[in-house]
Amino acid sequence: MSWKEAQQFCRLHYDDLSTISSEHENDMFKETKPQSSCSASFNSECRAGQWIGLHADTGTKLPVWRWSWEVEEATFTLWAFDEPQHSGSDTCAYQDSKNGDWYSISCSQNFTFFCMVHSPQLVLVRRNMTWEEALNYCRHTYTDLASLTSYQENTLAVRKSTAAEVSHVWIGLHFVVRYWIWVDGHALEYKAWSGDEDPKCPARNLRCGALETNNTWTPRDCGEKLNFLCYKNSVPRDLIPLHC
Repeated sequence: MSWKEAQQFCRLHYDDLSTISSEHENDMFKETKPQSSCSASFNSECRAGQWIGLHADTGTKLPVWRWSWEVEEATFTLWAFDEPQHSGSDTCAYQDSKNGDWYSISCSQNFTFFCMVHSPQLVLVRRNMTWEEALNYCRHTYTDLASLTSYQENTLAVRKSTAAEVSHVWIGLHFVVRYWIWVDGHALEYKAWSGDEDPKCPARNLRCGALETNNTWTPRDCGEKLNFLCYKNSVPRDLIPLHC
């Protein structure tokens, strides 16, 4: 598949195209994928490799390489010598099957690819329940109501929520004794409120947090019945090698 097709496939069936953050992970990717004879051809040269989730963002003054899963500039790379050579608007990265080095190439080329499954996994429950009912359901059926402690997790939650029957879904955010906290005990460090600041003293009935489709949170009536996001613990991030 092309890079964009691979990204869409991974986001539909898993979480996203792969992110590589260390040499150990890079070696693991290389060893997981059986070597192929020829994945793509460029200037009559055979290229054996697989897409990774790295692409060139040309929306800035100088091209910036970003991961499909993240919004920040990639801080870890393993480019081959004299790479990246291509930095146009349609440029993506693949990992060489033999040496594990990364190369830039047109995103329209066809390669095998890796999808990743984020851990913990988010599950959309398309049943309307109050916040407390949703909490009990998640803890009984999965692990807990979802805690969204980073931009990446929040973005993934929005993607998972696209099939919801309502415009808001419950998440594991609630107001307790002057503070908004997550039900799993995490402090509220990453924030995505729809307003400029935390709702510091919400009305008694507006003390449960819901995720909106525009990537923000809003305080809602805890007795309102909404779809909701649970999470379930899983093994560390899975690598799923897939063919074109």
